[in-house]
Amino acid sequence: MIIYSLSGPGVDQPPVGQFGVDSHTGYVKIFTTLDREKIPFYTLTGIAKYQDGRKAEKDIELKITVLDENDNPPVIVAQQVGYVEEHSATGTVVMKVLATDADQENTINSKIFYRIKEESNRAGLFVINCHTGEIMVQRDINREVSRFISILHFISYFLMQLILFILSVKACSPELSSQISVTQ
Repeated sequence: MIIYSLSGPGVDQPPVGQFGVDSHTGYVKIFTTLDREKIPFYTLTGIAKYQDGRKAEKDIELKITVLDENDNPPVIVAQQVGYVEEHSATGTVVMKVLATDADQENTINSKIFYRIKEESNRAGLFVINCHTGEIMVQRDINREVSRFISILHFISYFLMQLILFILSVKACSPELSSQISVTQ
């Protein structure tokens, strides 16, 4: 009769108790929920011995890759500031919204999509590139009409709010641009 056992991180090394093996069948079992962001893969050693302790087979390496779930919301980089002059040309980049996602890189789970909620941009002054997060001028911005604009903005289904302050353009003045503050 052969007795199976396992060794390695997740079994008899920290974090202990995540994996085990049925000593009679050799089937590997998972006892806890695995988190790819904490430990993306495990390398275990499978051991097969006879009852008298002699090796039944050469030890084998078991490589376990933890698959990613879309379990992390995008995180918006705080204190983002953008500037725009009154009457800026269409296409002028106001700012680029910066966000990160802790899910596995280069997968659909870490892909971030941006959009401006339509009801918060009724005048259509701004447009956002859904892939890059760049907010651009879409129509003429007139400070006399709007001193500030609150734009609700979605990043991969998570809502964030941008407050755009529009200042007038005055030659040789430090007030040539407007500040955009980002709040979550």
